[in-house]
Amino acid sequence: MKLSFRGNNFDYVPAHTQLSDEELQAQYRGQTLLVHHTSKNAMPHPNQPLIYRGVNY
Repeated sequence: MKLSFRGNNFDYVPAHTQLSDEELQAQYRGQTLLVHHTSKNAMPHPNQPLIYRGVNY
């Protein structure tokens, strides 16, 4: 997919995620939905301490 922002052109390639074969049925406002889960986490959480203006959070 080609994108442009303020005159700069970008080529965007979305990340491919693998879905598990497990489907869950859920109810939302009276409608039945089929929910697919990813087989693994897309991004790991950072292990480094986060600091903003000298304050840890």
